[in-house]
Amino acid sequence: MKVTLSWLREHIDLLLHPYQICESLSISGTETSLQEGSEWANNFFIAYIENVIKHENADKLSVCSVRYGEKKLSVVCGAANVRPGMKTILAIPGSILPGSHVHIKESSVRGVKSEGMLCSAKELCIESKLEKMGLKQETEGIIELCESAVEGTTLSSLLPYDPILELEITPNRGDLLGVRGIAKELSSLGCGTLKPYRFREFDDEKCICSDERPVEIMGEILTEACSELCLCSLRGINNKSSCSLISERIASIGLKTISPIVDITNYLCIDSSRPVHAYDLDKIRGKIHVRLSNDKEKFRGLDGVDYVLDQGAIVVCDDEGIISIAGILGGERTACKEDTKNVIIESGNFDASTIAITARKSRIKSESSFRFERGVDNSRCAKAVKICSSMIAEYCGGADIVTQTEIKTTSRALRVADPFRFEYSDVKKLSGASISNDEILKRLCSLWCYIKSHDQEGAEIIAPSWRNDIRPSAEDYVEEILRINGYADIPSNPFLYSEALLKSPLLIQRRVRSLLISCGFFEAITWSFMQRRMANLFTHNCDAIKGMELKNPISSELSVMRPSIIPNLLSNAVYHIRKNVEFSPIFEIGKVFFEQSSDGEHTAASGIIPTTSAREQSLFFSKEIVEKILLCCGVKWSSIKNGGPSWFHPGRSLTYYTGNKVIAVCGQIHPKIDREFDEKLEIAAFEVNLSYMPEFSVSFPKPPYIIPQLQQVEKDLSFVIDKNYQIGELFSALSRSVTMETVGISLIDIFSDEEKVGTGKKSVSIRCTFQPKDKAFSDNDLRSMMLSIVKSAEECGAELRGDLLTLNKKP
Repeated sequence: MKVTLSWLREHIDLLLHPYQICESLSISGTETSLQEGSEWANNFFIAYIENVIKHENADKLSVCSVRYGEKKLSVVCGAANVRPGMKTILAIPGSILPGSHVHIKESSVRGVKSEGMLCSAKELCIESKLEKMGLKQETEGIIELCESAVEGTTLSSLLPYDPILELEITPNRGDLLGVRGIAKELSSLGCGTLKPYRFREFDDEKCICSDERPVEIMGEILTEACSELCLCSLRGINNKSSCSLISERIASIGLKTISPIVDITNYLCIDSSRPVHAYDLDKIRGKIHVRLSNDKEKFRGLDGVDYVLDQGAIVVCDDEGIISIAGILGGERTACKEDTKNVIIESGNFDASTIAITARKSRIKSESSFRFERGVDNSRCAKAVKICSSMIAEYCGGADIVTQTEIKTTSRALRVADPFRFEYSDVKKLSGASISNDEILKRLCSLWCYIKSHDQEGAEIIAPSWRNDIRPSAEDYVEEILRINGYADIPSNPFLYSEALLKSPLLIQRRVRSLLISCGFFEAITWSFMQRRMANLFTHNCDAIKGMELKNPISSELSVMRPSIIPNLLSNAVYHIRKNVEFSPIFEIGKVFFEQSSDGEHTAASGIIPTTSAREQSLFFSKEIVEKILLCCGVKWSSIKNGGPSWFHPGRSLTYYTGNKVIAVCGQIHPKIDREFDEKLEIAAFEVNLSYMPEFSVSFPKPPYIIPQLQQVEKDLSFVIDKNYQIGELFSALSRSVTMETVGISLIDIFSDEEKVGTGKKSVSIRCTFQPKDKAFSDNDLRSMMLSIVKSAEECGAELRGDLLTLNKKP
């Protein structure tokens, strides 16, 4: 949502600097930035006309020699007031006229080259600003600047300071999609005093009526989809009149100006967040009514596009067919043109969800639908029509031109909101903030809440009609009371760790995230969905993917909930590869989905490591990362097996189990995935299921690390085992025999020689590291610990090799 400072000042007497206004809005929950309002004018220059000659092929055209700075151009101009020696505004090729959005480029006008355009105030949408610029436009020709204007400088140097505030509106704050709503918000924040609304309502009691065909509403208004519809007919309109203030305001925020009537409806939509629509009355056939569309019903919009509607869209019709998709887009058949003399102004209260569904299915994004989707003030339907009628009467000919008008409204009884009993003590109870009762009541009043009654304990209040996001609940009102002070009232108390908190899954994710970042990973955030073809590659059950399809996807490339995070990370990697940019290891922690049920999702920590980076041993690095994550979470895996899911290389991947559950996988991505991405990836990846982390694994705080005073002892052992026996299973068995003094058991070497170790056998050498605590190890201590390891290995079918058999002998 964009608004100029001058537009905002029409609604509120601002007491603060624009930067302070942005800060106040941002602190209260609406991120706001300040932009230079005259940036568009940087391609328009103050130019001096050196010479003017008549166009050889046109009587009303002139060829001007124009100078700005050190450059000279030849420009064809049709203005009557053009003459040598005058200073004016030049649009160079590449500039865009505000309002009309016409692109200026070099062209040939009746055989003569024109290298730009000399502009009028109307074309630049600055008619009302001329007085502030010290100018007075007496003709409809090009702008005539004063002698003091500096040749070669841009138009922005002449324009008055009028910055633009750009607000990032959250979906729940539809009231801030209007300038009036922003002014009310600033008033609540103490940034100024709200002014009365500038435009009056049309006095329908004094209107002139005739016996001509009236506007009628046929049938009943849909109580579910359309609770209210208001129509007003105006006759004798001049749609070619000047409407400079309206067109300037529209152009200032980047909208296209079309005609006075359409500009007024667009202005009102932006100004008060109340969409209205204008129809050409002479093109209406029969009576106007509202209904739901039929399946495959066709409609041609204002944009000239033919739309095929699904069943259930709210449409406004006459006897001939659809004249508009309610709250979204008008129709081409009844559009207002320059020759329009008689109009019908329409405004309605339409169901927000129906508008959102129709707009999404039809792929139409309009200013009107954007507001209806987020909720409009249902109490201002008739007022919006009356104000719009008043503006048209003022700007399109005056009240004496309007020969007939009549306002007809049909609606079901709108339910009046019941007062909500708010207890002052809820503020302290829900937030810990200590605010006096008088201050609470004062803030509720500043939020435009209606106080029906109040006492020492609380008050009966009704939220304003334009605040659809405030529900009748203590939580919502407490939030609003705190929000308008920037949440500064909430005390900063030390965080107290509880047993339940220490077992929180979020704490596990936080520790894993910190671990991965410390290991050199960068965190990525990707979509929770992906394309169907890729989802089939990264799942064990393609049939389950059918139940994970989105009914209303953003695009065909994002149509299925993701069964794994890895493909999204691979897409990120492919993007960098194709840009010839080397990327670092990246990870993401988030939800993955494998079936359509409440238990059909879990939280995973996934990452990818490029093998082309400095970490040449990325395959083993992925294994190291997985084991660090499991140790960080206090998980002891029961077994490790070679191989993994189908998207991993079968000979270069590992699967970790705890019991019969797969808790982690790591390894190199399968070459078939390379073909799907059409790139040679050479990437190692891992995925850890954080949902299987046991609750008792999270402890806080960690015991401090104490540097040992005694030296570690290392002993090597070699075993002969079956050639097909998995090394991971041997280490899992050995890990069960470790003692408090055992620091680690690591692999040294794997040796295969049938002459030396036997047929079908292999030799595995390991290194055992022991750390004494209070005193140095004796020979008996070391022998006892190593015999325990040997015994565990023998239970797996391993046989101790070489001279180390002497360990079985007593000293």
